[in-house]
Amino acid sequence: MYATATTVHRTRRPYPPPDDSKHYTEVPPATVKQYNPIFRAIKRLGVDFGIMDLDAGERVAVFIAATLLVALFIGGPIYIVRYAFS
Repeated sequence: MYATATTVHRTRRPYPPPDDSKHYTEVPPATVKQYNPIFRAIKRLGVDFGIMDLDAGERVAVFIAATLLVALFIGGPIYIVRYAFS
């Protein structure tokens, strides 16, 4: 139906040739800091837990408290069920 080429704009001027001198996809990995998927998901959601603001001792204390809470949430119901069926 139309006899126009794909490289011609509607004003009949051809597009400029592609710039092959720059490769934007070739970024050296040393300049871009790599994050794990969990950290990227937290940053994407915009949740700030303030973990980076804690001192080393405070981070250890938070880690121990979180580990104990996870153990309680997982082990508590298992203990109750085993006690009920024994």
